[in-house]
Amino acid sequence: MAYLGHPVAGDPVYGPGGKPAIEGGQCLHAAVLGFTHPVSGERIRFEAPLPDYFETFLIGLRSK
Repeated sequence: MAYLGHPVAGDPVYGPGGKPAIEGGQCLHAAVLGFTHPVSGERIRFEAPLPDYFETFLIGLRSK
């Protein structure tokens, strides 16, 4: 993403300034992931809410 001019916030290597922009981790999240199991053929789906630190970071951005 940094190569495209859109570094991931919180990325310690390629993020803005080469250091984390937020406490807790990177701002990269997949709410839903799914795939077909290669052996059983069963469709598998995973869901995950945003971590608290990510939600706090977004609220801060919206208030600016």
